[in-house]
Amino acid sequence: KSVDMDEWSQLAMLRLMTYYARKCFPRSQLSDKPRQDTSADDFYGESTGAASGHGSSTNPDLLLLLNAIRPLLQSRNSAVVVAVARCYVTVGTPEYVKLAVGPLVALLRGAQDIQQIALYNIVSVSLLRPTDFVTYASHFLVKSTDTAPVWELKLEVLTIIFPHSPVHVKSLILKELEHFSQGSNKALVREAVRAIGRCAQSDATTAPRC
Repeated sequence: KSVDMDEWSQLAMLRLMTYYARKCFPRSQLSDKPRQDTSADDFYGESTGAASGHGSSTNPDLLLLLNAIRPLLQSRNSAVVVAVARCYVTVGTPEYVKLAVGPLVALLRGAQDIQQIALYNIVSVSLLRPTDFVTYASHFLVKSTDTAPVWELKLEVLTIIFPHSPVHVKSLILKELEHFSQGSNKALVREAVRAIGRCAQSDATTAPRC
């Protein structure tokens, strides 16, 4: 089992299996219709949870891999969490990618270097599935202690999820950007104004306020 390996072995295994799956397994073909066949249970004989909500022709061996590495999303090692997320993005289904969103956001509680790595991966995942990060919008608000690379990535995430957010979240994001557009940090002011412009372009209804 992957959970019985040490963290370095888990990382090596995840890199190997992601490469193998990308080369040997076809991309998943999902249906938006509810699943009628409930036989695709996970390796431990339980429902695949979020992944069981859609019909799927996913290779059973690929499902075995996706379910086997799922517990590693709870790893204390940020590199392992990121590696699982990358595996899900590379060879998984949207439901599995969604499972990695919460653990990725949780890494923002770590040190600045860990936050930066987590945010790089959050940006790449949010470009594919922006709606999954709307719930976590408050986690991407800029803090006074954030380094430039961290707040730049946070602003990027906010602008990506903006058009997919409900009205109150859009208001929160614009209020945040407005605050930093009036600050003393010239680089942050410039990027905040640029972000406001991107928000206006992505949602015309908010253009007057922007």
